[in-house]
Amino acid sequence: MSSVLSKEPSFKNQDPFNIIERISARLIVFPSPDEMYLSGSCVRIAKNLYITAKHVCTDYLDQFGSTNEEALFEIWAVHIKPGPEYSIWAVDRAWLCPFSDLAVLHTKPYNDVAGNDAEIICVGLELRPPSIAERIVGFGHHSPTGHVKALLLFEWVKIA
Repeated sequence: MSSVLSKEPSFKNQDPFNIIERISARLIVFPSPDEMYLSGSCVRIAKNLYITAKHVCTDYLDQFGSTNEEALFEIWAVHIKPGPEYSIWAVDRAWLCPFSDLAVLHTKPYNDVAGNDAEIICVGLELRPPSIAERIVGFGHHSPTGHVKALLLFEWVKIA
């Protein structure tokens, strides 16, 4: 009996704190101090380096703008750990590949949780293309989008 591989992707729900969460991060964009957008994900390939799809970065540039090749927004790569604790890495540089849908993000620790990460796990890269009919496995967050706008709260003070 010959086995035929399905051309339909098979998605599986995973435990929110499994090993893939240690190498993948959610991307959060701050176009202003009172707004944030959750959109996209990235994968850690070295302590301070992540890869993501170039179209994720160009979407940010199209939506939030840039001047003199400098983004007018901030990006965080966020790992959610049990607790929950948030390991936040601020993107300080990005390189967009001119030939493929690939972007490399350089980061620095934004909070103490990131700065104190004792064990940083990275994914290995295989640069050769897969063989014909070889099974390909991928990862992503299902519909990782959201928008939060801060509300301005007032404290009423009685003046005597």
